[in-house]
Amino acid sequence: MGITREAVSSAPAFHEVADKIYATLNGRIWAGHNIQRFDCVRIKESFAEIGRQAPEPVGVIDSLGVLTEKFGRRAGNMKVHKSLAQIAQCQLLHYPQMATLADYFGLGQQKA
Repeated sequence: MGITREAVSSAPAFHEVADKIYATLNGRIWAGHNIQRFDCVRIKESFAEIGRQAPEPVGVIDSLGVLTEKFGRRAGNMKVHKSLAQIAQCQLLHYPQMATLADYFGLGQQKA
């Protein structure tokens, strides 16, 4: 189904929430599926459109890479996406020595 115009018709304009988005994302670890080729690009474009510096992550965990390692190139075409918690749980089952995905990727501790 996806996002519809109707669903976002009353949403605030980006410039109205940019400060909050920046404060939430800057200096943190970002995680998502295909985040490097989609979300990171859209975030930079959105901030550039309003003449603002985009937030910068201290690290990025892209589940597409994790799934590609496990399932090969078809991982990018999978219709069922796992949440980060599910991916972490799966990784911990296969690699019990990992305390967290952030530790596994060498990204250190997330700030509060």
